[in-house]
Amino acid sequence: MEQLLYTSTATARFAADDVFNIVMTSARNNPDREVTGFLVFADGAFLQLVEGPKERLDELLDVLSRDPRHRDITVNSRRSVQTRSFPNWRMQRLDTSSRDSRLAVAPLRAAGLPRDLVDQVEGFITRG
Repeated sequence: MEQLLYTSTATARFAADDVFNIVMTSARNNPDREVTGFLVFADGAFLQLVEGPKERLDELLDVLSRDPRHRDITVNSRRSVQTRSFPNWRMQRLDTSSRDSRLAVAPLRAAGLPRDLVDQVEGFITRG
């Protein structure tokens, strides 16, 4: 079991309702992929944490690399874990509308996500 945290940049082909579609499609497909996690979209960029079997995450990265809605995929962290932090999150979107990063990352802290990953998510939300 692994956790993978990556960032990417939205392209011109990305439409406003695409975030909703991405979350809904992922939530529908991820149980078959054995993948759970969350997505953040802010200021034209994505941050996503996914967790699941190594092979499934490799397959997902391959799919993501061919998605024309984003570019510049950067893997920020990839590590082995004993258990999932988000076993019930087929795909969750973190709410960043208040721009209060403490509110956005509170569920991550509650789930026991390692501090360095929480810090990366919080930094992503507050950048710029």
